[in-house]
Amino acid sequence: MKFPNYIFLLGFVFLTFGAQAQQDLSLHFVDHVWQARQTNQAMMSENRINITLPSPYFNFYHSAFTFNDIFTKIRGTDSLVLDLSDAIEEMNSDNYYNTQFNLGVLGVGLRFKKLQVNASYSIRTSAYLNYPKTLVDMVWNGNAKYLGKTVNIAPDFQAFAYNEIALGGAYQITEKLSIGAGVKFLSGIADISAANRTNLLNITTDSTFYEVTLNNDYQFNGSSFPYIDSTFSSFDGEFNVEKLFAGNTGLGIDLGATYQLNDKLLLAASVNDLGFINWTANVRNYKSEGAYTYDGIDISPLLSGDTVTFDAVLDTLVQVFDIEPAQNSSSYKTRLGAKIYLSAKYKLKESLTLGGLFYGEIYRGRLVPGIALSASKDFGKIFTLGGVYSIRNNRFMNLGLNTTLRMGPVHLFLVSDNILPLFAPFNSRNFNFRIGLNVAVGKE
Repeated sequence: MKFPNYIFLLGFVFLTFGAQAQQDLSLHFVDHVWQARQTNQAMMSENRINITLPSPYFNFYHSAFTFNDIFTKIRGTDSLVLDLSDAIEEMNSDNYYNTQFNLGVLGVGLRFKKLQVNASYSIRTSAYLNYPKTLVDMVWNGNAKYLGKTVNIAPDFQAFAYNEIALGGAYQITEKLSIGAGVKFLSGIADISAANRTNLLNITTDSTFYEVTLNNDYQFNGSSFPYIDSTFSSFDGEFNVEKLFAGNTGLGIDLGATYQLNDKLLLAASVNDLGFINWTANVRNYKSEGAYTYDGIDISPLLSGDTVTFDAVLDTLVQVFDIEPAQNSSSYKTRLGAKIYLSAKYKLKESLTLGGLFYGEIYRGRLVPGIALSASKDFGKIFTLGGVYSIRNNRFMNLGLNTTLRMGPVHLFLVSDNILPLFAPFNSRNFNFRIGLNVAVGKE
């Protein structure tokens, strides 16, 4: 099957948006930018008034394979061919896939000598997928190697969007110690997520008659302005701005502290996003349970370039998995991904600062750690340039960059944990960036 380059590229990009909320590590070291307080509320600003204008943040990560790992160019043409064989061999038994887009709409921070207060409004979206290698292997290579075996191919997933109104404050107790805290009022826009990580989709292939038996106990929930029926064939609900602030309410808490050990060394610790969202509006609970024996779904027409009726495939899937909504839908709760920051910053010279950070994120029962080292150089009062090397998600080649341009009270900044994808985008598994414009007035 042959397709032009741009068709595969477009499909791959949309696929990546279909998938753990992560915070950029570099932001923590850019303490002259107000948004750094998203990582630790106790950071005291050097300005009396800070106004943050719309600031987007994007993050993408996939542990299994890159674009070039699964698409190869056909010699002498501009077309690509899909081949997962080599990529499957290199995959881990568990694979992770996430993407995130946040928009800091507006914020303000005020400092009154030892006291600092802030307020902000943001829209946050995140999507997470954890899937086993066996799932991809069976789809691509079939079930021949699994004769007489039972394997679980159930994925774990969550995709959601919510509004966040945050209020926070910090207080400088002594010349060395500052503490901070924040509360976030959350309003869920939409969510679809697996009900628990113990969901089962067991497939057994009979070694004699080659029949495939599916034993499944899989549940997932959804809450949004549209909802799907039992056949996945229709959607209900109309969108309007009011539904962006539905009855899905939640709460988050941030806690932080900094300690100036001496003139050069600053220590900091924080825990962020301790919280949850209760999904109560337009809720649907879905469940697939039972045992089914079938011959499988024939997708060979797709791979050979022939046409296939999508409705027929969809009807077969619905019949096999027998996904039905509950008669009486129940509200449910999802937790935010708690984030831990432990850091040290050492001022080597007045204009040169070194830093180290341990980061941990707890999401759906999993701890995802990260380590980062940074160096930042001030070029006068106008320009700051910093670099960050990080180890995260078992990836060791992450070279980040952060830069700030101060044009009077207007501060323009760009932060990224990994700039290497700019030079080799089709060989990259992770990329993120944050860009923003702030107005900072008065020196404290």
